[in-house]
Amino acid sequence: MSADSAARESTRSGVIVQIARFAQRRRLAALGAWVAVLAGIWVAVSMTGDGYRDDVSPPGTESQHAARPPD
Repeated sequence: MSADSAARESTRSGVIVQIARFAQRRRLAALGAWVAVLAGIWVAVSMTGDGYRDDVSPPGTESQHAARPPD
């Protein structure tokens, strides 16, 4: 492992340690941040709606025969 690579790995682990310390010291703030992230994801998903769904059922398939009432 080169010195540059070791320095980057040390910096990355240092950032993770800082985040962990923050989350431990300020538990309510960390919990609030997670709730805000999840709420943001929920809002984004809700805004997209069901427009992305593709409910195509070609005629003559088994599901079409099963859904049709008997003659």
